[in-house]
Amino acid sequence: MIKTIFFDLDGTLYSHTQKRVPSTTLYAFELLKKQGIKRVLCTGRHVRELEQLGFFELGLDFDGYILLNGQLILDKNLNYIDGTPIDKEETKKIERVFNEKKVSLILETREELFCNFYDDFCLEGLRSVNTDPFPIKEYHGEEIFQVSTYVKKETKEYLRKEFSGCFMTSWNEYGALFVNKQGGKSKGIEKYLKSVNETPKETMAFGDGDNDLDMLEYCGVGVGMGNGTKNVIEHCDYLTETIDNDGLYLALKHLGVIC
Repeated sequence: MIKTIFFDLDGTLYSHTQKRVPSTTLYAFELLKKQGIKRVLCTGRHVRELEQLGFFELGLDFDGYILLNGQLILDKNLNYIDGTPIDKEETKKIERVFNEKKVSLILETREELFCNFYDDFCLEGLRSVNTDPFPIKEYHGEEIFQVSTYVKKETKEYLRKEFSGCFMTSWNEYGALFVNKQGGKSKGIEKYLKSVNETPKETMAFGDGDNDLDMLEYCGVGVGMGNGTKNVIEHCDYLTETIDNDGLYLALKHLGVIC
């Protein structure tokens, strides 16, 4: 019996082509709530990005939030439950690259985002997910939970080597995310499940990007969106339609989660 479902945001709940949450997804959430099935957002986004996107006005009701690719866990009222920052040695490396200003980086702490500068490539990447640039800020040593950027392939490899003590993931060819070496969405889900005394077998997950792969594998049923990456399409337990073709609703109905 499914007790909790974890949902990615971009390309899973929120359509960037339509710039909205599909009406069938909103309806599915109403049915899940009536049936007592918990809904948890599991995204690489920061709460400040969610606010900018107008996410909390979209009509979705969640029982918890796992943000920054599993590194920050909040309850339904956005109160802190748990978090896993990048370790101090890696933070020093990140701070050095940030201050060199050769690569556009966004440092994500528990409360804020710190940006060193924006190049055209990074700005284009932000626009692709309907995100406006945040103000450029100096970083003063706060705990970092995630580093994000949009870069070309060769720069991504440079950062992978520079931040070798971090776990690197991505949601598309150009996006790059760096978190604690023991990080990933599945690690955040593991901690969340312990807090509510549930097991992975009692869960389901929906995702479309490569940063969702460990989540889809960890949960009892991993549903890949039809608009997902090649890796998601090949490795999910069940492949549904695209987000714009009501994929989330159809999967929940097909799998017998909602009637």
